[in-house]
Amino acid sequence: MLNLPSMPSVTFQLELDEPVMPLDRTTFGPGTCLEAFSEQSRTTFPHSKGRLSIILGPPEKFLKMPAEEILEHVIEDAKKLGLDLAPRIKAYRKVAWPFDFYLLSPGNEKLRPPQKTPIAGLTLAGDYTKQDFLASMEGAAVSGKIAADIVMHALNAA
Repeated sequence: MLNLPSMPSVTFQLELDEPVMPLDRTTFGPGTCLEAFSEQSRTTFPHSKGRLSIILGPPEKFLKMPAEEILEHVIEDAKKLGLDLAPRIKAYRKVAWPFDFYLLSPGNEKLRPPQKTPIAGLTLAGDYTKQDFLASMEGAAVSGKIAADIVMHALNAA
């Protein structure tokens, strides 16, 4: 498990004076730094007048970049997608994780550990473990179910 290489992630969150998109959904921004973005003011953050969460790419480019400089890139690239963010921005924040996901490169799949370990009482769960999905919420949920089944089987056997 400790040999599984990781990759960074950088997200950018904007508080806006109103929603910038007609629906709360995830959208992709090909050819921009907005790899995926989602209006979230009606669902996840209903207390917010407008909330846009953005996954930036490539993350290595933005990892150490100051938030103010990232904001300039986001505003410029959002215009390419038909979104005029600048006049709506009330606040913004950068969230950077240098080691967030396992690296999805050839050969790394075999390094993902199973949920069951040789250590008594230690069961693993997470999107990085061996299951049918990649580093995703679905993978984490499936892994958690597998881990729970292992724990329940051990309890029932005791």
